[in-house]
Amino acid sequence: MPVKGIINARIFTAAGDIFSNGCILWNPEGKILYVGEKRDLALDIEVQDAGGAWVVPGFIDAHTHLGIQESAVGDAGNDLCETGGSAVTPGMRAIDGIHFEDEAFNDALHSGVTTVMVLPGSSNVISGCGAIIKTAGKTYGERIVETVAGMKCAMGEMPKNEGKMRGQMPVTRMGTAYLLRRTLFETRNYFMNKEKNHLSEFNLDMEAMVPVLEKKMPLRVHAFRSDDIYTAIRIAREFQIKIIIEHGLEAYKVKELLKEDHIPVLFGTGLNWKYSNETKETTFSHVKELMDAGVEVSMITDHGCTPVQYLPLCAAMLTRAGISWDDALKTITIHPARALGLEGRLGSLEAGKDADISIFAHNPLAIGSGAVRVFIKGVQVW
Repeated sequence: MPVKGIINARIFTAAGDIFSNGCILWNPEGKILYVGEKRDLALDIEVQDAGGAWVVPGFIDAHTHLGIQESAVGDAGNDLCETGGSAVTPGMRAIDGIHFEDEAFNDALHSGVTTVMVLPGSSNVISGCGAIIKTAGKTYGERIVETVAGMKCAMGEMPKNEGKMRGQMPVTRMGTAYLLRRTLFETRNYFMNKEKNHLSEFNLDMEAMVPVLEKKMPLRVHAFRSDDIYTAIRIAREFQIKIIIEHGLEAYKVKELLKEDHIPVLFGTGLNWKYSNETKETTFSHVKELMDAGVEVSMITDHGCTPVQYLPLCAAMLTRAGISWDDALKTITIHPARALGLEGRLGSLEAGKDADISIFAHNPLAIGSGAVRVFIKGVQVW
């Protein structure tokens, strides 16, 4: 199979470089070989002429429920959260509930979204592990980037409300923090006994939590309000674990702590209406405050709160809040790649990375702009 590529493109790499008459080449394995200004090419290289179109990295939505909260099928396609028993279910895996034929994956492609993180819901204090997948591919297995990636945790109203409906803990924020701490303590003891060969029995939930204590997997904390974010930071410091703040509408109120502990914020969805006390501060101006303070922010849709195809619009709205176009692009490319721990593979157009490429006839962050061609690992999928 020959080397393939795109020529005559306006390339925005999301790594600092912009090429006005750019060329990008990739090998048969779908890895980028060259990004730069147009150059003389060997005769056996297959290229497509972009005709001056805008070329950007495939967009990344680092917090969605694609395939696990299916579009257009109602309750039959809702596999978000196991709420029939315990509020602590870390052994659950989103990958086991994803329907890869969910039509929302096609919606994602139309807007240039090539990678998504699929998470369980937020009804439980700990609801299980997320998965990272590509939005298209020849086989289901080929689409999986990471089967187990990030442990979902929730603070605030959602686990409280679920607890009240079930008539069990948690029904307060104290109860939520207690269950999270207790689980972390139990996991620590389980891990210590395992190292000493003193385990009485295998525990799937504890096994799933061990990578969190080892800092191999972040705790993905659903938290809107500043008090919940602060609680999450305190617990992270107690157990010396890595966390990511999901939603973070009031994260700007604790921006110094987030910066100090190098905690990223996955913000949104900013396109949703202010439907509760927790979401009354929904505004894109808070993203600017966070970024100005040095906190790395990624925009998310939380699909199906906001449809995944509106991810570029979420980034576009940042420019109205005074954020530069380049920085807005980073919130749906290299920033989420770093939050997912995949910056060596995704998020920018650089040699050695996956050839996940989205092509737009015009500014991809402009309202009305849609992808005209999309490549995943060098294969045209749209």
